Amino acid sequence: MDSNLPATAVKMDDGSLIIFDAGEDVQRQVIAANLKFNAKTTILISHMHADHVIGLPGLLFSFYLNNRTKDLTIIGPEGLAGYLYFHKMFVGLKTKTYPLKIIEIPIGKDWEDRAFSEPGIGNSVYVYEKGIEEPFEKKRVEISNNTVFEAKKYAIEAYYMQHSVPTFGFKLQEKPRPGRFHPERAKELGIPQGYLWGKMQRGENITLEDGTEIEPIKEKVVDPKRRGVKIFYTADTTYFKNLEDITKDSDYLICETTYAEDHRELAEEKGHMTAKMAGKLARKAGAKNLLLTHFSLRYDDRSVFQNEAQEEFDHVICGEDLLEVQVERPE
Repeated sequence: MDSNLPATAVKMDDGSLIIFDAGEDVQRQVIAANLKFNAKTTILISHMHADHVIGLPGLLFSFYLNNRTKDLTIIGPEGLAGYLYFHKMFVGLKTKTYPLKIIEIPIGKDWEDRAFSEPGIGNSVYVYEKGIEEPFEKKRVEISNNTVFEAKKYAIEAYYMQHSVPTFGFKLQEKPRPGRFHPERAKELGIPQGYLWGKMQRGENITLEDGTEIEPIKEKVVDPKRRGVKIFYTADTTYFKNLEDITKDSDYLICETTYAEDHRELAEEKGHMTAKMAGKLARKAGAKNLLLTHFSLRYDDRSVFQNEAQEEFDHVICGEDLLEVQVERPE
């Protein structure tokens, strides 16, 4: 997590990475954080302000120089692919060593009103299957439920935020996990250890050699599925009522807090939040943990952010460079 120029990485169980925004010099921070240049990666760009996207070309250069081969998907506002294509044409950005897909979220003419009315992003996205290689062309792909990316164990949804330019917040939702497996109960039922145990752990019914059918949840061999972790990244935004709904019940709410209350009017004018607003959002949305990021450099003592947020909400973590947070799953 970078407390100055935004870049927050989530390391998944399978070693893949989800990176929210790419501030300046993010490639150096990836090295400092001991993250792998060749991990399967999805990068989410919230908006095209320089402090959120200027580090992306440098990171892609580093991927190329380190002979990356794993898949890379970059998701962000319409215009993102052109921004990277520009770097290819004028400064020689190369991405040929690895598969690159770019997904652009179309920006409607009414984007300024969307967050206050219906922050959903619509029913389609633009996809550049070959990234910035030739032919540099896009196709429209239908989506549902604001889902811009889906993997085997998680999905990513995008929503309009309320900022000075088209901006998106992202929800990372882990899919339900198998319930706990109880080996002693399996032995009681005479189920031999082996592939049948694996099937039951996945929630599948099994049939024994004598024809007996076993429903693992009904027979209490396996507990019901457990919900996955929900992480919401707000990016830059002012406070708006719908934000409470789309961040509801987040296990980790990663929230910008550019200003303290002494600059509340400036925050509202510039499309940002104060720490107290972030705390209020976490409380109203029923979040479990609040991670504060995106602090204005006008504040030398960042304890003001923690203190103000905790006036509204108890579980507050104040971001700093290379902070590592162990994500606790809901049970």
